[in-house]
Amino acid sequence: MSGSSDYWVATDELGFVRNRMRQLPSTLWSSAHRDDLDHPLVGNEHASVYASNLLLAEYRNTAEDATPEDSTRFKRILKEHVAVYAHDPQTARFLDKTHTYTIKVPYLDRLLDANEPFFLLVVRNPYTMVFRAVRRKPPAWRRDLPYEDQLRLVAQHWNNSTRLALEDGPPTGRFLALRFEDFLQKPAEVIQAVCKAVGLSYDDDLVPRAGHRMPFATLPWDRKWFPLQGDEWRDKVNDVEAQIVEEECGEVAAQLGYGRLTDTAPIHPALLSLAGLAAASQLVA
Repeated sequence: MSGSSDYWVATDELGFVRNRMRQLPSTLWSSAHRDDLDHPLVGNEHASVYASNLLLAEYRNTAEDATPEDSTRFKRILKEHVAVYAHDPQTARFLDKTHTYTIKVPYLDRLLDANEPFFLLVVRNPYTMVFRAVRRKPPAWRRDLPYEDQLRLVAQHWNNSTRLALEDGPPTGRFLALRFEDFLQKPAEVIQAVCKAVGLSYDDDLVPRAGHRMPFATLPWDRKWFPLQGDEWRDKVNDVEAQIVEEECGEVAAQLGYGRLTDTAPIHPALLSLAGLAAASQLVA
């Protein structure tokens, strides 16, 4: 990780960075450069399939897997980064979005049991994301794999990672899930709710706006900040592709209000509700 206390210019996934990954317990490594998990079908790059039925057992960790040694190593790395980057190390908060953490919430919670970590899950429509993952940036398959099988593995990955995070997160008492699509609809309100949940002060600069200075080394074509980008893949999914996603992800997707073409009101209790945000804003007004 590199940059300064004003911005970071490298990846923000601790378990991915080469010069730090080897210092972490292997249970906290990310899904890239896994020469210790050289799978005959997907090699050592598992970004879109680490939570599929193919690899889930290799990545899944629970509280029973935590050891004092792992906890000490993890905390030491976090303290090093806080010491280097924080304006005020005594009050700093540390954010890490290593993707494999979605299936390790109880393990992380036990490793950091004295630090009260907060878990924020951001979900996206699987009918779009599964299709997009296979079409835009598929795993580096080592042998020919039928397109339908590729979709099914990536759909399993979405389902397992989302389902496990939704099951494991609420018991910690420090968990919130939100739909990325709701953020696109009401970015300021969603960010305000997240700040309130995690105990951070809200600032208007946290919401993407025109004229914001992009961090140093941001690629000129990067579209991840402003303007916010909608879903450009959804209407490209055909019936066969949608059926595969439905078979693998349908139950969890329905709880989150996701459909192939239209969305509904979510029913999962851990999910941030736009209706709830609207009611809260009316009470404040």
